[in-house]
Amino acid sequence: QVARLLAPLVAGFAAAKALAVLFRDELDRLRVRFTWRSHVVVCGLGAEGVTLARSLVAEGWRVVAIERDPRPRSRAERVVVLAGDATDAAVLARAGAARAAHLVAVCGADDTNAAVARAARDVAGPSTVIHVHLRDARLACLLRTEALADPVAAGRGALEFFTVDEYAARRLLDTLPLAEGEPGELLIVGFGRFGTSLAVEAARRRLHAASPARITIVDTGAAAGVADLLRRHPGMGRAVVLTGLSLDPASGEFNEARFLVDESGRCRAKAIVVCLEDEEQGLSAGLTLRQRLKGLPSPEHPIDLVVCTSHASSLANLVSGSDGGEGAARFRTLDPVGASLDASLLTLGVREAIAAALHAAYLASRPADAPGRPPPAWADLDEGTR
Repeated sequence: QVARLLAPLVAGFAAAKALAVLFRDELDRLRVRFTWRSHVVVCGLGAEGVTLARSLVAEGWRVVAIERDPRPRSRAERVVVLAGDATDAAVLARAGAARAAHLVAVCGADDTNAAVARAARDVAGPSTVIHVHLRDARLACLLRTEALADPVAAGRGALEFFTVDEYAARRLLDTLPLAEGEPGELLIVGFGRFGTSLAVEAARRRLHAASPARITIVDTGAAAGVADLLRRHPGMGRAVVLTGLSLDPASGEFNEARFLVDESGRCRAKAIVVCLEDEEQGLSAGLTLRQRLKGLPSPEHPIDLVVCTSHASSLANLVSGSDGGEGAARFRTLDPVGASLDASLLTLGVREAIAAALHAAYLASRPADAPGRPPPAWADLDEGTR
């Protein structure tokens, strides 16, 4: 009897709760469409989109996401989710793209993100910055040049092209203690997209150094890959001594790791980054190198050994943060997506860098005794002023 009496109440409560959720979602969508300003529109809720949305919300941004198949976890993260096709200008309009401060296309495939950007430029406001994720770093570089030369860009929303690998390479190099002029300072195992971005960024940082750095890349076909990279980036040869060692990371010769040792029997690398496309193989290679380092004389300073993998990987969680022991490497894992897709993405574009450099030059040229209050530094300017 009690069950028969409670059943309608439980069903009614569930229905009321579902209606409340639907009403809240619809109210959020109306607010986005008609009242939100200076927010961020994230197109795509894959790994990149979810990571970015979480970070933006944590930094205080209001975020609306567009996804063909909305995910319930995004609602819990205070992200308003619209179901629809981000390549459709009408859907972008419902997301308030005309009043957004930023729109980020991270839908996965490069051609899809390009289609999103094309639709966004038809509806975005003149102050909206459209960030387009591309997996091909070379294509992103070429498109940045084209976007800067576009005479109508200022009136249709500025385009910024980026790759996760480029940003992750910058973040990683910021954490590595690479001293200038020391031989063999960086060893890269894996010559895929991230390994290439890491080598290019390391070379860019040394363009004006007194002496070139040394970078060794180990992977199957690395020698031919390095030769091709130097042909595509002729200036790299002035900044780094780049060596490609063609060696299968799954081979017995790799396990011997003779490439680690210099003439004195010590490790020739200041830092080692393992970034193989196969995550299991990458973890295996990283652990193999850690074992080999234990058998070498203790270096004056610990050697950084970084294995690039996804934080969602159970294997990565198993070994992450484990201690390499006295005289061994400082072993850690790195998730390139998690390391690069945060709120700083919105201020790392080419236009932002140029504007910041111009502002710095203005501050440097301003006389110390100039009348009035000195202008604020770039970091202290609000979004609209920038």
